[in-house]
Amino acid sequence: MFALMAREKRRRALKGIIKHRETGNYYQGRGRWTSNPRRAMEFENLSKVVEESHKYGIKDCCEFIVKLEALPDFTVFLPL
Repeated sequence: MFALMAREKRRRALKGIIKHRETGNYYQGRGRWTSNPRRAMEFENLSKVVEESHKYGIKDCCEFIVKLEALPDFTVFLPL
């Protein structure tokens, strides 16, 4: 699981979704895509992102968008 240690020493969960750069669609799981980000498959483990990407041929087309639940303005975009 992604985690970040905050000042108060509590763990803050990070979650991520996959977004296709050209279509703007979000990865829903099992090789399917959706235009609704709420239906996107959430990843809490980078190993699962790699596994899913390899299994369904997701590469050189997408971004993995990581968000920190406690800080809504915190977002990291990682190319896939």
